[in-house]
Amino acid sequence: MWIAPLFLLALAAQPQAAAAPNAPPAGVQPVGEITDPIWSATPAARALMSAYPDAAQRREKIGVAVVKCTAKADGALEACQLVCEQPAGWDFGAAAVRLSYRYQLKPTLADGRSVAGGTVTVPFHFNPTFLAPMDRCDGR
Repeated sequence: MWIAPLFLLALAAQPQAAAAPNAPPAGVQPVGEITDPIWSATPAARALMSAYPDAAQRREKIGVAVVKCTAKADGALEACQLVCEQPAGWDFGAAAVRLSYRYQLKPTLADGRSVAGGTVTVPFHFNPTFLAPMDRCDGR
């Protein structure tokens, strides 16, 4: 599972409606869970730092959050939902959901299938030590 630095569709036997906008083309096997995502875009360091919840950063709280999203045909993520966060009450989950929209997958997987409609799970690790400015390290 890929880890960020700082996570099916069941078809009922009913009349077919128009294909969902992010469904794979007819005849193409659906992707399902994308277990080895290939990212074409990730949040910049500044975005990661600014997303860290203020109260948690002031108290040097470490936290984790897991978010699950659906991939659009162009690789952008949508419908991102929090799966879990620890510790609760420090806004790590909300920060992770906001950050998840800054990720973008390559539109095709290594096997050539489109990522459209696939789900990807993105874990986030929030650690204020990694956000310390370099000028706080004097080399001694």
